[in-house]
Amino acid sequence: MSDIETDVRRFDASYPPSLFVPPVVPPAPTLTSLAPNTSVVGVPVTITITGTGFTAATQVKVDGTVIPSTFVSATSITVTGTPLVDGDVVVTVTNVNGTSNGLPYTVTLVVGDPQADVSQAPSAGNGGGKRKKADE
Repeated sequence: MSDIETDVRRFDASYPPSLFVPPVVPPAPTLTSLAPNTSVVGVPVTITITGTGFTAATQVKVDGTVIPSTFVSATSITVTGTPLVDGDVVVTVTNVNGTSNGLPYTVTLVVGDPQADVSQAPSAGNGGGKRKKADE
């Protein structure tokens, strides 16, 4: 054995060299925002979920139930649907790296047709709902 090999062994605590390199585990995804974060029962909505650590295999969950979603990028996912029940829910995302923090989402119930044009509804002061022509 040469003096060089002896010096290397003396100063290198890992001798003989290890071939094991511990894997780097990416962190769980995180959520930063939901836009919008409220909607109305029965009205179609597209929600943009923003955060970090998203992959094509990331699942969106509402109160723990997986819902269909579209992967856009590592920081964006969209969900399109029509809420059928009112109340407060928690949105999370899950992938092989773990489950994100939760963000609140509120669905409200509107009595009547939520898509009706209420600007033409009858009320005092607007002619009982009658529309006037511009030349009248």
